[in-house]
Amino acid sequence: MSDLFTEFNNSGEIQETEFAFARNKWTHALLKKANSGDFMGLVREVLEGRAEIVRIERLTSISAAVAKTFPIWKTLLIGGVSKKELQKRLADGGDNVSDWAKDIMGKPAFVTSAEAHEASFVRVKVGDLGFTKEPTTTELFDRDRLASFGLDLCEPEDGPSLRLAFHDQPKGDWFWVAMLPITVSAGDPLVFDVRRHGDGRRWLDALCARPAGRWVLSDEIVCRLRK
Repeated sequence: MSDLFTEFNNSGEIQETEFAFARNKWTHALLKKANSGDFMGLVREVLEGRAEIVRIERLTSISAAVAKTFPIWKTLLIGGVSKKELQKRLADGGDNVSDWAKDIMGKPAFVTSAEAHEASFVRVKVGDLGFTKEPTTTELFDRDRLASFGLDLCEPEDGPSLRLAFHDQPKGDWFWVAMLPITVSAGDPLVFDVRRHGDGRRWLDALCARPAGRWVLSDEIVCRLRK
Protein backbone atom coordinates (compact mmCIF):
# COMPACT_ATOMS: atom_id res chain seq x y z
CA MET A 1 0.00 0.00 0.00
CA SER A 2 3.03 2.28 -0.03
CA ASP A 3 1.97 3.75 -3.36
CA LEU A 4 -1.23 5.03 -1.72
CA PHE A 5 -0.13 5.88 1.81
CA THR A 6 3.30 7.04 2.88
CA GLU A 7 2.42 7.38 6.54
CA PHE A 8 -0.57 6.82 8.80
CA ASN A 9 0.10 7.87 12.38
CA ASN A 10 -1.59 7.11 15.68
CA SER A 11 -3.42 10.44 15.81
CA GLY A 12 -5.51 9.43 12.81
CA GLU A 13 -3.85 11.87 10.44
CA ILE A 14 -2.60 10.95 6.99
CA GLN A 15 0.55 12.95 6.42
CA GLU A 16 1.82 13.69 2.92
CA THR A 17 -0.63 11.13 1.55
CA GLU A 18 -1.05 10.35 -2.12
CA PHE A 19 -4.57 9.55 -3.24
CA ALA A 20 -6.31 8.74 -6.49
CA PHE A 21 -10.03 8.73 -5.76
CA ALA A 22 -12.96 9.53 -8.06
CA ARG A 23 -15.18 12.61 -7.78
CA ASN A 24 -16.74 11.10 -4.65
CA LYS A 25 -13.32 10.16 -3.27
CA TRP A 26 -13.98 11.59 0.18
CA THR A 27 -17.47 10.64 1.21
CA HIS A 28 -18.43 11.21 4.83
CA ALA A 29 -17.97 7.48 5.47
CA LEU A 30 -14.41 7.48 4.13
CA LEU A 31 -13.52 10.62 6.05
CA LYS A 32 -14.85 9.05 9.25
CA LYS A 33 -12.70 5.97 8.69
CA ALA A 34 -9.59 8.07 8.06
CA ASN A 35 -10.25 10.21 11.12
CA SER A 36 -10.92 7.26 13.43
CA GLY A 37 -7.69 5.57 12.43
CA ASP A 38 -9.46 2.71 10.65
CA PHE A 39 -6.68 2.40 8.09
CA MET A 40 -7.51 -1.10 6.85
CA GLY A 41 -11.20 -0.23 6.59
CA LEU A 42 -10.29 2.68 4.37
CA VAL A 43 -8.05 0.49 2.22
CA ARG A 44 -10.86 -2.07 1.84
CA GLU A 45 -13.22 0.67 0.63
CA VAL A 46 -10.71 1.50 -2.09
CA LEU A 47 -9.98 -2.10 -3.08
CA GLU A 48 -13.68 -2.98 -3.25
CA GLY A 49 -14.23 -0.27 -5.79
CA ARG A 50 -16.29 2.04 -3.61
CA ALA A 51 -13.81 4.80 -4.38
CA GLU A 52 -12.48 4.46 -7.92
CA ILE A 53 -8.81 5.33 -8.25
CA VAL A 54 -8.48 7.99 -10.92
CA ARG A 55 -5.99 10.70 -9.91
CA ILE A 56 -3.24 11.50 -7.42
CA GLU A 57 -3.67 14.29 -4.92
CA ARG A 58 -1.58 15.28 -1.92
CA LEU A 59 -3.20 16.25 1.38
CA THR A 60 -1.28 17.20 4.50
CA SER A 61 -3.80 16.51 7.25
CA ILE A 62 -7.28 15.06 6.74
CA SER A 63 -8.11 15.40 10.44
CA ALA A 64 -7.44 19.13 10.50
CA ALA A 65 -9.51 19.70 7.35
CA VAL A 66 -12.50 17.76 8.63
CA ALA A 67 -12.43 19.44 12.01
CA LYS A 68 -12.40 22.94 10.54
CA THR A 69 -15.78 24.62 10.43
CA PHE A 70 -16.78 28.17 9.61
CA PRO A 71 -19.40 30.40 11.20
CA ILE A 72 -22.45 31.41 9.19
CA TRP A 73 -21.92 34.87 7.73
CA LYS A 74 -25.39 35.53 6.32
CA THR A 75 -28.67 33.66 5.92
CA LEU A 76 -30.92 34.93 3.14
CA LEU A 77 -34.16 34.10 1.39
CA ILE A 78 -33.10 33.23 -2.17
CA GLY A 79 -35.25 32.78 -5.29
CA GLY A 80 -38.87 33.29 -6.11
CA VAL A 81 -38.11 36.24 -8.40
CA SER A 82 -37.26 36.50 -12.10
CA LYS A 83 -34.08 37.84 -13.66
CA LYS A 84 -35.83 41.06 -14.57
CA GLU A 85 -37.13 41.51 -11.04
CA LEU A 86 -33.65 40.99 -9.61
CA GLN A 87 -32.27 43.62 -11.99
CA LYS A 88 -35.07 46.01 -11.06
CA ARG A 89 -34.44 45.57 -7.35
CA LEU A 90 -30.75 46.32 -7.83
CA ALA A 91 -31.55 49.50 -9.76
CA ASP A 92 -34.25 50.62 -7.33
CA GLY A 93 -31.93 50.01 -4.38
CA GLY A 94 -29.16 52.19 -5.80
CA ASP A 95 -26.79 49.31 -6.49
CA ASN A 96 -24.49 49.67 -9.48
CA VAL A 97 -24.19 46.72 -11.88
CA SER A 98 -21.17 46.51 -14.19
CA ASP A 99 -21.48 45.56 -17.86
CA TRP A 100 -19.82 42.22 -17.14
CA ALA A 101 -22.29 41.46 -14.34
CA LYS A 102 -25.17 42.41 -16.63
CA ASP A 103 -23.72 40.08 -19.27
CA ILE A 104 -23.70 37.19 -16.77
CA MET A 105 -27.32 37.86 -15.84
CA GLY A 106 -28.32 37.85 -19.50
CA LYS A 107 -26.94 34.38 -20.23
CA PRO A 108 -29.04 31.16 -20.21
CA ALA A 109 -26.77 29.72 -17.49
CA PHE A 110 -28.00 32.43 -15.12
CA VAL A 111 -31.20 30.99 -13.72
CA THR A 112 -33.33 31.86 -10.70
CA SER A 113 -35.21 29.48 -8.44
CA ALA A 114 -38.95 29.35 -8.98
CA GLU A 115 -39.56 28.92 -5.25
CA ALA A 116 -38.00 31.03 -2.52
CA HIS A 117 -35.76 29.11 -0.12
CA GLU A 118 -33.43 29.87 2.75
CA ALA A 119 -29.68 29.63 2.18
CA SER A 120 -26.80 30.25 4.57
CA PHE A 121 -23.46 31.63 3.43
CA VAL A 122 -19.90 31.47 4.74
CA ARG A 123 -17.19 34.01 3.96
CA VAL A 124 -13.64 32.64 4.02
CA LYS A 125 -10.16 33.37 2.77
CA VAL A 126 -8.75 31.05 0.12
CA GLY A 127 -5.95 30.10 2.50
CA ASP A 128 -8.51 28.96 5.11
CA LEU A 129 -9.42 26.04 2.83
CA GLY A 130 -6.16 24.18 3.37
CA PHE A 131 -4.17 25.61 0.46
CA THR A 132 -0.51 26.43 1.05
CA LYS A 133 0.07 27.79 -2.44
CA GLU A 134 -2.18 29.71 -4.81
CA PRO A 135 -4.82 27.30 -6.16
CA THR A 136 -6.30 27.34 -9.63
CA THR A 137 -9.99 28.08 -10.15
CA THR A 138 -10.53 24.38 -10.82
CA GLU A 139 -8.90 23.44 -7.52
CA LEU A 140 -10.61 26.16 -5.49
CA PHE A 141 -14.10 25.45 -6.82
CA ASP A 142 -13.80 21.66 -6.58
CA ARG A 143 -17.10 20.62 -5.01
CA ASP A 144 -15.66 17.54 -3.31
CA ARG A 145 -13.00 19.59 -1.57
CA LEU A 146 -15.53 22.22 -0.49
CA ALA A 147 -17.80 19.47 0.81
CA SER A 148 -15.06 18.31 3.18
CA PHE A 149 -15.43 21.71 4.87
CA GLY A 150 -19.23 21.55 4.84
CA LEU A 151 -19.40 24.06 1.98
CA ASP A 152 -20.76 24.19 -1.55
CA LEU A 153 -20.66 26.50 -4.54
CA CYS A 154 -23.14 29.35 -4.74
CA GLU A 155 -25.96 29.45 -7.27
CA PRO A 156 -25.77 32.20 -9.93
CA GLU A 157 -28.66 34.13 -8.36
CA ASP A 158 -26.76 34.34 -5.06
CA GLY A 159 -24.47 37.10 -6.39
CA PRO A 160 -27.24 39.68 -6.98
CA SER A 161 -29.03 38.53 -3.81
CA LEU A 162 -25.90 39.08 -1.71
CA ARG A 163 -25.46 42.53 -3.25
CA LEU A 164 -29.04 43.45 -2.34
CA ALA A 165 -28.66 42.18 1.23
CA PHE A 166 -25.34 43.87 2.01
CA HIS A 167 -26.14 47.59 1.88
CA ASP A 168 -24.04 48.19 4.99
CA GLN A 169 -20.92 46.79 3.33
CA PRO A 170 -17.89 48.75 4.58
CA LYS A 171 -16.11 51.04 2.11
CA GLY A 172 -13.24 49.28 0.38
CA ASP A 173 -14.63 45.82 1.17
CA TRP A 174 -15.09 43.19 -1.53
CA PHE A 175 -15.36 39.44 -2.09
CA TRP A 176 -15.82 36.93 -4.88
CA VAL A 177 -18.83 34.65 -5.18
CA ALA A 178 -17.69 31.01 -5.41
CA MET A 179 -19.82 29.74 -8.30
CA LEU A 180 -19.53 27.87 -11.56
CA PRO A 181 -18.14 30.52 -13.94
CA ILE A 182 -20.51 31.69 -16.65
CA THR A 183 -19.05 32.40 -20.10
CA VAL A 184 -20.03 35.85 -21.33
CA SER A 185 -20.20 37.42 -24.79
CA ALA A 186 -16.44 38.07 -24.99
CA GLY A 187 -15.77 34.38 -24.34
CA ASP A 188 -14.39 34.77 -20.82
CA PRO A 189 -15.64 32.68 -17.86
CA LEU A 190 -16.73 35.11 -15.14
CA VAL A 191 -17.87 35.00 -11.53
CA PHE A 192 -19.58 37.76 -9.56
CA ASP A 193 -17.81 39.94 -7.10
CA VAL A 194 -19.55 42.16 -4.58
CA ARG A 195 -17.75 45.33 -3.59
CA ARG A 196 -18.08 48.84 -2.20
CA HIS A 197 -15.71 51.47 -3.46
CA GLY A 198 -14.05 54.08 -1.30
CA ASP A 199 -16.54 56.67 -2.57
CA GLY A 200 -19.36 54.66 -1.00
CA ARG A 201 -20.87 53.31 -4.22
CA ARG A 202 -22.02 49.69 -4.05
CA TRP A 203 -21.26 47.44 -7.01
CA LEU A 204 -22.19 44.05 -8.35
CA ASP A 205 -19.22 43.37 -10.57
CA ALA A 206 -17.63 40.32 -12.21
CA LEU A 207 -14.10 39.11 -12.79
CA CYS A 208 -12.49 36.50 -15.00
CA ALA A 209 -12.08 33.02 -13.49
CA ARG A 210 -10.31 30.87 -16.05
CA PRO A 211 -9.78 27.21 -15.03
CA ALA A 212 -6.00 27.61 -14.73
CA GLY A 213 -6.17 31.08 -13.19
CA ARG A 214 -4.56 31.40 -9.76
CA TRP A 215 -6.16 32.76 -6.59
CA VAL A 216 -4.25 34.68 -3.92
CA LEU A 217 -4.44 33.01 -0.51
CA SER A 218 -5.74 36.23 1.08
CA ASP A 219 -8.61 36.57 -1.44
CA GLU A 220 -12.03 36.24 0.19
CA ILE A 221 -14.83 34.16 -1.28
CA VAL A 222 -18.40 33.43 -0.24
CA CYS A 223 -19.71 29.87 -0.40
CA ARG A 224 -23.01 28.24 0.46
CA LEU A 225 -23.20 26.19 3.60
CA ARG A 226 -24.14 22.62 2.71
CA LYS A 227 -27.46 21.39 4.06
